[in-house]
Amino acid sequence: MNIHMIASGSKGNAFQITRGDEVIQIDCGVKTTKPDHLLITHKHKDHSLYFNDMIMAKVKWWAPIDVAQSLLEGFILADQAWELYERPKGIEHFKVDHDVPCSGFVIEHEHERYCHITDGTPTEIKPLMNDCAYYGIESNYDTEMLRESKIGSYLKSRIERTHMSNDQAIALAEQLAGEHTKEVRFIHMSRERNSVEIAKMAHVDSNLERKYK
Repeated sequence: MNIHMIASGSKGNAFQITRGDEVIQIDCGVKTTKPDHLLITHKHKDHSLYFNDMIMAKVKWWAPIDVAQSLLEGFILADQAWELYERPKGIEHFKVDHDVPCSGFVIEHEHERYCHITDGTPTEIKPLMNDCAYYGIESNYDTEMLRESKIGSYLKSRIERTHMSNDQAIALAEQLAGEHTKEVRFIHMSRERNSVEIAKMAHVDSNLERKYK
């Protein structure tokens, strides 16, 4: 299994996971090569901007029904999209607490699993999320940088409510990772309210094998 993080952050998100001869893509917030199957975490444009292009290219796609219905509300090509709606094998999901219906995914290939968590905290920890070989976990903001930023109080509150901080991200990673975990990648980092250097400082005491995007 190979995880290729094409883009991550508020300007666009797309991740391609190769398992055997198949390419599974999570989100389409930036333009990418055509995958075999597309998964959508939620409808916000940084995750779904190129969904129309995917449907026009007849890419099969899937999301839990609440996410799918939210995504297709008012979508011009809804009928065509539903015709392409198909759940690939080896894909499980779990709910993520966000301000729109949102899902995380576990992708399985042979004896390895990749767990993808972004734009919020999982509403529950399912057994399938534990001890995966690979993780992609949102580490969106540094708490102090957020509180000292000049954005309005409503936006600050929304970010705290709907995204994970560096401290929350490493705590979740430590909770989920196990003896078979090879790598944890921290994703969806804010350019204005975080940095790789600051996240690494928050995560410095962890023994996990880590990367940042």
